Amino acid sequence: MFYNPIKKILEMITSQMFKVWRGLSTLPRFYFSTGGVTGGQDLISKVIEDHRKLEDYFTNYMAAKNEEDSLKWFNIFIWEISRHVIAEEQTLYELLDTQGERGKFLSNRSREDHMRMRQILQDLRNEKDHQKFDKQFKETFMDLAEHLNYEEREDLPFLKERLTEDQLLKAGKAYSRKEKLAPTRPHPAVPSKPASLEIALGILLAPVDKLRDIFTAFPNKDTTGKTSHEMNREH
Repeated sequence: MFYNPIKKILEMITSQMFKVWRGLSTLPRFYFSTGGVTGGQDLISKVIEDHRKLEDYFTNYMAAKNEEDSLKWFNIFIWEISRHVIAEEQTLYELLDTQGERGKFLSNRSREDHMRMRQILQDLRNEKDHQKFDKQFKETFMDLAEHLNYEEREDLPFLKERLTEDQLLKAGKAYSRKEKLAPTRPHPAVPSKPASLEIALGILLAPVDKLRDIFTAFPNKDTTGKTSHEMNREH
């Protein structure tokens, strides 16, 4: 029988890709979920819920009893914020850009915050000294908390006053789609504008990041229990 080396190579690649995606499906659903967000929520609700999740992960990082557990919470924090940043830039900030000079000012200010945050988080991922890492992460989160508060105080109310409920619901669906397709690591070299370039580069980077996720230690709901935000929502 005629031997086709190209066909053999393609079969090997397909087989390996299947193993990768099968591995992804067995990862704990805790950190590959949307945190209980339903498809019917609008953009404002989705952004705020992501903010609360980031606060939860940092709280759990602070409460971790050892370096191994704290690293797992840092990893899920990075996973979440990387997706959140991209989804915001491609939905929330794009909408702000359409709302006159004030809207453009708000979106540009928040984009600048994101670019600084990406670089800082990338540097943190490369820090080997745990004490330096811990100190810098705490300082970084304080800066992030100011950014989150600013968005909830300025960006979100500004947009809510100017868009209809249907527009916000549609934007919420777009946000969820962008988040699912986004890279799961910070990439400071990727520009936030134009959105088309960010999207194109994200499509190239996301598969690599998600492959890395298979070999990354994350907190498991089976061993850590529910996050504080999840418990609060039940009461």
